[in-house]
Amino acid sequence: AAITKSVRVNAPSGIVAFAALPITINAPAANVVIRGFTIKAVTPGAGTGIAVTAVGTLLLENMVVDGWATGVSTPAGKISVADSTFRNNTSFGFLAGSAGSVSVVRSQFENNFNGFVTAGGAVGSVSRSSATGNSNVGFAASGAGSVLAVDRCQASGNGKGVNAETGGLLRLANSSVSGNTIGVQNVGSTIESFGTSGIRGNTTNISGALTAVVLQ
Repeated sequence: AAITKSVRVNAPSGIVAFAALPITINAPAANVVIRGFTIKAVTPGAGTGIAVTAVGTLLLENMVVDGWATGVSTPAGKISVADSTFRNNTSFGFLAGSAGSVSVVRSQFENNFNGFVTAGGAVGSVSRSSATGNSNVGFAASGAGSVLAVDRCQASGNGKGVNAETGGLLRLANSSVSGNTIGVQNVGSTIESFGTSGIRGNTTNISGALTAVVLQ
């Protein structure tokens, strides 16, 4: 399915709306809303479930994106995600890249290779969400100019719970990071910690430096 203009796609409450085809969005300056759909790959581990080339604003709400190589790729636009699940994707559950700005609330990133990642200068925030069972990383900021704020989240059972690398900036507050191989890892980047998170019970709790930040 290709979206090229402003549109609102709603699955009625109580209806299971299932799609086996990917969605592509190339709608510069348009406002797009998609609610209540399960987007599942026919061939597990192949393709991108929702690929955004250009959009003004995009709202994804009550979505399940399951079994692709990349669940969602958003290199541009202002994206809001709520009450959604991204699982079993072999590369990324959600990849925010380039000029993208992504806000996520009350969502789950489960059993992907990477859960939620900002890269290539993208700016993101994740709150009241979880990353569990992701084989590489749960939440990450990767690359110069990439920023990710993680607040009131849980990261457990991942290779790395929270990660910043190659110049990324990650801000961590009010979160639980436990049961990962590495809880919080900094590789050539900056992780600002507000001192309000529980980083315990990982094989290695902290790898690399954290920058303590005082609450304002």
